[in-house]
Amino acid sequence: MVFDLDLRRVEDLARTGARPASSGERPAAQVDVLFTSLSGPRQSAATIPGLIDALPSRAIWIDMTTTDRDLVVELATRAGGPGIAALDAPVTGAVDAARTGNLTMFVGGPDE
Repeated sequence: MVFDLDLRRVEDLARTGARPASSGERPAAQVDVLFTSLSGPRQSAATIPGLIDALPSRAIWIDMTTTDRDLVVELATRAGGPGIAALDAPVTGAVDAARTGNLTMFVGGPDE
């Protein structure tokens, strides 16, 4: 299930089998694992709190946004409240690496 403010992106993914959602909160409420990948800190601060609040207890949230440390800590702390595991997993490699399937992901979070 996918959501994006750019409906063309949702339509492209729907052609490959994804189910479009009318908001980010709808799929967040129905998943065990939520991946987020946003444009930057401003978009994360505006969007992710609502997604975290919609997640069911014991879900895993993996954020692939390149953002600042303080925001990551704030959002992970918020997610930890309702029993959500939070992982910070920004990617590097830019567009060329994405096109060739060679992105590098850095993952940080609790040991468990």
